[in-house]
Amino acid sequence: MAARPRQVSDEEILKVAADCFLAHGPGVSTTVIAEQLNISQPALFKRFNTKEELMLRALLPPERPRIADWLDGGPSDGPIRPQLAALTEKMWQMVSFTVPRISIVNASGVPHEVIKKRYRRFPLIVVIESLAGWIERAQKKHLLMKSGHALNLALAWIGTLQGRALLRYVLSDVISEEEGVLKDTMFNDDDYMATITELLWRSIGYTSESEPDE
Repeated sequence: MAARPRQVSDEEILKVAADCFLAHGPGVSTTVIAEQLNISQPALFKRFNTKEELMLRALLPPERPRIADWLDGGPSDGPIRPQLAALTEKMWQMVSFTVPRISIVNASGVPHEVIKKRYRRFPLIVVIESLAGWIERAQKKHLLMKSGHALNLALAWIGTLQGRALLRYVLSDVISEEEGVLKDTMFNDDDYMATITELLWRSIGYTSESEPDE
């Protein structure tokens, strides 16, 4: 009796496809993806009609990233500095995960109109608005100084993280061959998060030299 074809879930297909796209770029053959899954290429296309559909499903983020729910639930009334640190780490996890995936999609040449049709609101806009809301609530609670418009602060916060994620993605191979401070710094996430938290605290936190806004 012939062996039954291996059954794989959509989630497993998307995970393996994402790994292949990230490792080999948008030009990776669907034959390679099918082989990694130990299924046939026709079986792959029965689940996902086109390579483009497979790529977009595998790489594009959901319309409402999970961090948006976390942001909408805060801040708490406790000390704000640990919350800044926790939030910076969560946003870095989201950004460092998303930036390489979006870069692959952009490099594939898929028209932006195709991507826009998949969303009512872009995920990054959802996160920016949620972060701005978090900052504004922290300002109203006198946990942070009103030293800037909440939306501008949110854009600066996310932009800094995105910039590092993009640099590390683009220059990863080059930096990996370097020796010394540049390589150590670019791949030391803990030190980077601590630096960003310190900058945020000194800019908008209540230090010993600052007084709460009325």
